Amino acid sequence: MEKELVDDVVLDVLVAPDGVVRMVVGGNVTNDHMREFGEWAEQVKRVIRDRSVEIGANVLTFIDVSTLEQFDIETTKIVHDLMVFDRDYVAKTAIFGANYVASLMLEAIIMITKRQNVKLFSDKDAAILWLRTPLDA
Repeated sequence: MEKELVDDVVLDVLVAPDGVVRMVVGGNVTNDHMREFGEWAEQVKRVIRDRSVEIGANVLTFIDVSTLEQFDIETTKIVHDLMVFDRDYVAKTAIFGANYVASLMLEAIIMITKRQNVKLFSDKDAAILWLRTPLDA
């Protein structure tokens, strides 16, 4: 597990035993933390790409933002770039726990990047169930 704790920001990425690339973004991701957030996003790209190459297929990703309290506008550019990058490596992405403002930002990025394989969930079990359901089901 790779984890970065900066002040009150939590940034995690790991390949879980079930093969899902799991991420956590929590705390206050403000402009003061853009360098760390950008480095984390690059690490996420490497993990996703490497896992996809390792298994010879696109990966499943799960992002827990349930403890994300605050983010600044600069965060949206990094998230946008990440969603554009991982389009070639990700089968499905479930995002769990976004508050109202984060949901609006994420929905806009999903729409702009034309990602039809990304969904937001308020229920963790529903997110995991959707992630495990084949795309054509």
